[in-house]
Amino acid sequence: MNYLVKTEINGIQDFIFNIKSKGAAKALKARSFFIDGISQLIAHTITDTFKGSRIIFSGGGNVYAKIPQAEWNDAEWVSIKKTTQDALQPLHLYCVFSSYEWKAGSYAEAMIELNKNLQKQKLQFGTDQPDFFAPFDASVNEQTPFIDFSSAYSKSNAYTIYPADNSNRKLLTDDSIQLGNFSLRLQKDNGTPLIPLPVWTDELLAKYKNIEPGEKRDEEEQDIPGKGNIISFKWLAYFAKERTGTGKLAVLKLDIDNLGKIFQQLDTEEANNKLSEALTGFFTNGFIKILNETFGHTKRTMRNGAAAKKTVEATLDNKRTRLDKYVTENEQHVFKHNIYTVYAGGDDCFVIGAWDAVVNFAIALQTKFDAFQADFVKKQQLLSRPITLSAAILLIDQHFPVVRFAELAEDALDNAKRGNYNAALTDAAGLPMKSCISFMGHVFNWQTFTELISVKSTFNEMVLAWNAPRAFLQRIILSFESEDNFYWHNCSPKKPFHPALLWRFMYSFRDIRHEPFFQAMYYNTFFGDEGYEQLYVWNNFNENKTLSLVLPVAARWTELLTKN
Repeated sequence: MNYLVKTEINGIQDFIFNIKSKGAAKALKARSFFIDGISQLIAHTITDTFKGSRIIFSGGGNVYAKIPQAEWNDAEWVSIKKTTQDALQPLHLYCVFSSYEWKAGSYAEAMIELNKNLQKQKLQFGTDQPDFFAPFDASVNEQTPFIDFSSAYSKSNAYTIYPADNSNRKLLTDDSIQLGNFSLRLQKDNGTPLIPLPVWTDELLAKYKNIEPGEKRDEEEQDIPGKGNIISFKWLAYFAKERTGTGKLAVLKLDIDNLGKIFQQLDTEEANNKLSEALTGFFTNGFIKILNETFGHTKRTMRNGAAAKKTVEATLDNKRTRLDKYVTENEQHVFKHNIYTVYAGGDDCFVIGAWDAVVNFAIALQTKFDAFQADFVKKQQLLSRPITLSAAILLIDQHFPVVRFAELAEDALDNAKRGNYNAALTDAAGLPMKSCISFMGHVFNWQTFTELISVKSTFNEMVLAWNAPRAFLQRIILSFESEDNFYWHNCSPKKPFHPALLWRFMYSFRDIRHEPFFQAMYYNTFFGDEGYEQLYVWNNFNENKTLSLVLPVAARWTELLTKN
């Protein structure tokens, strides 16, 4: 017989994100890592106090553990609880403790009961603390300790837990987090690996040494580039502008669909452990590996304000068309120089970065996870269906309030999980498959999102490289989003747009349809036999119903990126 225990830190969202946008890059990571560090220290304290105990999961403010009944001690459990709650309450964080005496029955049922007990403890929290409702100290919003810790984090690549130096009782120092009798310290090498932050390297400093990113630098934000310094959001937006012409950031929030239900499908402790360890490994070591990879960008070489020459050959009416416009060069950029990881671990992640890097990173992460889960399902044979991810991406300006984009990302992710675009299929939890991404107010499955990126790139090329009038973008938007489409959405059989669009579409491109570049590159897509056939398929509103969103959303995305 054993005790199953769980601790859960509450108030995390406000603690991490309810900070000033000014200098946010210097404090966000410290606050999120602080939560994970406290979780690790709680876990370490449990295994040190109760011999023979084993940590089932630790991270993101949650700790699950199994303690042998022979080692259980109520007084020790209460002591750990009091030490933790007393330390965290001044920061507006509330750690709830739950235990369940597992005598018999399945492991999954025992975990359900453990979580039920936790919910009861949440409702009773504070009843045994006379000062629980006393006014809080405003110093909880003090940024300096977290800024200093982030600076040390950016110069480290690992951490280790040691016995605490009891002469220093500070919860957070420049390079450590202390709770009770243990301290988590940042260090170089030989420890648990840290997910890297974007920092200035010699290569980046040389590339941007004489460039000001569009506004006066703010000394308080410590925004001046220096080797090893964290790259601020302002510079991440500037990196995107250098590559794409648009200086925006993107926020990505992503997590596994129905993970709690998936664990309930695994009725043994061993099976739960295998899945938990595999997911933790992917969202730590696997995540770090992806950050070290590169994404491509096509750079145009401009000379004296005119595009340099490039020969583009395409087939149009069985003729070879030569277009002399510009020279291109394929560049590779490292994800970790363009992406700021607020947190990643367990089953989810939250990142901010240059908008083009984040979009590419989301695709790379989903692709790698899909391959990872397929291999896990095949080898372990614990689950019969796939494990899926859902995500949300927001495009924002560099000064957008941190607390606001965190809320919007959470809402957008919830919207993605309600998409059910593959409802005919089921996932590893036996529930309708989600596996969607929310973007610009719409929900796409991952395949359609990749198609959206491709169409956006086409439109972007038309506007930026070939100077096509942007009016055609608005015509596309109105064609698919006009009020008269409402009737066709509700007719039987359903159609995603007015059938008249099939002949109006040609009219929408009347200003540019005869331009050589448009005919050579895009004629078949929109006007040739293949183009018409695809439009008819879309209008059947069957499995391809989401495709009717691709053109108008791609057009809106292109408008946003090219408006300046």
